[in-house]
This record gives sequence, structure tokens and C-alpha cells, in this order.
Amino acid sequence: MDAKLFIKEKIATDVIRLMREESTSGESHEEEQNKPNTEVNVVMNLPAYAINFLPAFRGVLRQYASEIQNIPLEKRWKWNVFCYLFAKSRVEVPDSWYEEEARRMCDDKTKWEKSLVVHCHNVRTVSSRKEMFCAKLELPYEFLLAEPLPEEPEAPFEPEEVEEPSCKKMKKNE
Repeated sequence: MDAKLFIKEKIATDVIRLMREESTSGESHEEEQNKPNTEVNVVMNLPAYAINFLPAFRGVLRQYASEIQNIPLEKRWKWNVFCYLFAKSRVEVPDSWYEEEARRMCDDKTKWEKSLVVHCHNVRTVSSRKEMFCAKLELPYEFLLAEPLPEEPEAPFEPEEVEEPSCKKMKKNE
């Protein structure tokens, strides 16, 4: 199953089903107050490509709008997406540029009126001019219920790194 379809169908339907079950459970008021708030945490750990799936979250709950209206605000689950990605530069830049670029890349994909990135941390240096980040996005229900973005063409998978380094030799089948 394609990741976009998985987000739009599997994650959305499971979360709505579980949230509905929790909101109609017969827990006492005291039990309910002692229970921590439930959150949805989606981890996308394919740093070369995961960012391309962020647009799939916009409007992911649109078809469930009437059901969501029946769930009290305090029973609605908070949505967090952890997106691993690479920030790369072709020229020397200050270290702070990489985090700014990672945040910009997320904002460019979500196309929301304000940034949904609440935290962005450097995971590791991959190579000179290439850093891996994990961006945490908090998705408000306005975003989850918004008009979905039009489909974008598929992005290539690390296109600038398809050539083998010159020090490697091709293996010959004998």
C-alpha cells in the first residue's frame, strides 16, 4: 500500500474508530480525569523521501467531519508527526541554515498559513553540507479537516546521488 493511501485510509480510519470508542466509553468522571490525554504519533523515518508524504495529512479527516463534531474537544486526540529529512546545501553555509532549511522544507510541503513545525533537532551530520533532522509537526484539526492539496508529481528519490563513487568498481557476473 502506498504511504499516502496508508495515511489517508488506514491511519485516519483507525484513529477515528479508536477516538469514537474512547469518547463513548463508560469511564467514570474521576477515571477520565486521571487518564492522560491520548495522542497520535506518526513517525516517518525515510529521510530521503518522508517529507513528500506530509501533504497527505492535510484534509485526512475531512470525510469524518460530522463524526469529529460529535466528539468533545477534550476527547479529541492531538496529532504529532515526526518527519525525518535531509537538509542539503551545494555551498558552504552557517550551521544554523540547515535547521532553517529543514523547517522551510516542511512548511513548503504542508502549505499552511503558519508553520506546523514545533520542534526540529539535528539527528546527525551525514556528510559535508548534508544534515539529518527530525521535525516534529503538531497538526491542528483545522489542518486535518481542510481541503486536501492537489496531488503533486512524485519526487525523485535522492536524484543527485545516483552515481557510484569513482573508487567503487562494478561487479562483473562471471
